[in-house]
Amino acid sequence: MKLLQTMIRREGYDFIIATNGVEAIQKAEHHLPDCVLLDIRMPLVTGHQVCEALQADEATRYIPVIFLSGMNADEEIIQALDAGAQDYILKPFNPKIVMARVRVALRMKKFQEELRTKHQILEVKANTDELTGLHNRRLLFERLREETNRAARFGYGLTVLMVDVDHFKAINDTHGHAIGDRVLSEVASIVKFNTRVYDVLCRYGGDEFTLILPQTDRDQGLVVAERIRASIERGNYPDNGIRLAITASIGLSSFPEDGDDSDVLLQAADLALYHAKQAGRNQVQYTVR
Repeated sequence: MKLLQTMIRREGYDFIIATNGVEAIQKAEHHLPDCVLLDIRMPLVTGHQVCEALQADEATRYIPVIFLSGMNADEEIIQALDAGAQDYILKPFNPKIVMARVRVALRMKKFQEELRTKHQILEVKANTDELTGLHNRRLLFERLREETNRAARFGYGLTVLMVDVDHFKAINDTHGHAIGDRVLSEVASIVKFNTRVYDVLCRYGGDEFTLILPQTDRDQGLVVAERIRASIERGNYPDNGIRLAITASIGLSSFPEDGDDSDVLLQAADLALYHAKQAGRNQVQYTVR
């Protein structure tokens, strides 16, 4: 083992030694090493149990584990690999071969990390509206279900706002789609400025935006909605030096008054938005049952 430690240092790696299985788990969770070398037989808990514990923890799940053991029974090897080990090396071993296997494990770990990073980037792109940088409706439905379930479980209030830019088609027709896009981007920025970091803001589609306001009852939601409406009306939307007059209509629904289902809440907010438009636009409305 001393020879292996010498080779690890020679390869340019640092290492930490644990004297028993419990200590191995604790040190792995604290230091998050790039690779773990384990024996089967250790004090307190076995190498299999250490490996299973590392696999069960999200923080240590992707750390490659290599067993170094003198136990050559097929059952032991199978159990180790089933527990999540990447490799199993029998004693007595050649330290050079161990280091070669470690390098393979580290290359695989780096490759997997790159794949996870690319997946996360794709996931963000899939859930983001390209024009405004807000979440899109794909994420909206998922988050609204989560927040509705959380509100029901803990007895929180929950408010949903549907925001629609008034006469947006006329803006596009009169000033062009480039100006229309600038208006939408500015409205998105205004709405985002008037929300909390844990509120969920999505572009529902076209000129509509949807907000999910967790732990917010109807009265609190009305205050937020009116603040957003007034801020949009006061916004600066220049078109070749001419200030455009932009307003928005807002529909509001709340949990539990308007329902305890995410789809129902969204429909209620949409209906309230329809009433706001019918009543003359540039106002906030909510459904009264």
